[in-house]
Amino acid sequence: MATCTISHDDFVCFLGPKVRNNIKETTRQYKKNAVCDCCGKKRSLQSAHLMTRKRNDIIKECLERSEKVGSEYSIEIEEMVHLIEVSHYPISETCAFLCKECHGKYDNEDEETVSKVNHAIYRKGRIKSFVEIKGTKLPTALGNETSKDYLFLVMGILVQKLSPKDIGLLQDHAFCRKVLGLGHPVLTTDPFKVFDANGRRRYYKDALGKYFLCMEWKKENFPRLARMLNDYSIKYSN
Repeated sequence: MATCTISHDDFVCFLGPKVRNNIKETTRQYKKNAVCDCCGKKRSLQSAHLMTRKRNDIIKECLERSEKVGSEYSIEIEEMVHLIEVSHYPISETCAFLCKECHGKYDNEDEETVSKVNHAIYRKGRIKSFVEIKGTKLPTALGNETSKDYLFLVMGILVQKLSPKDIGLLQDHAFCRKVLGLGHPVLTTDPFKVFDANGRRRYYKDALGKYFLCMEWKKENFPRLARMLNDYSIKYSN
């Protein structure tokens, strides 16, 4: 893997376009058949980072996690680009989807446009008791069932409904740590990862098809999962 020592400004200059293209591709499904978060019209949409989640701020936040050498950062390039991408999730809490005209007004911080976008993001971010993903309703919180039963229900549906990329992210350590706060990936197909090096079980004995499901969920992880379920419902509603 390629490593380098780089400043924030140089990262933005040389690797910023790669980050931008990755996010553009990631947001493609969210924009499909959606309407503008400002004017509500069904037009060709562009993704716009929210004022509170600007791309360069996310880059800076991720670089700060690296070893600092003077005013520069020692990074592994692909790992850093990936960390920046997963730090955008949930996408619906980081990006608005705007027509070209509204995007221009938003970038210029037009007061009325910013207010309308903020209202749209707030409305989309409200977590309901159930969300719908490709025609299937999922509870966003534990009911009377055990956490194990709830997780097997939710993940059993997600592995059937999500895209290969999204299922891959549930097997990705950086995504699961950053977005869900877990110490291990939600899913793994590797039986050797069921136990850690000290022999402690990290994944449920029962398999979920070809996947093993992480059992180390704490109370604070479930609200994060609810936010991702809400994000999936937005992405797959089109």
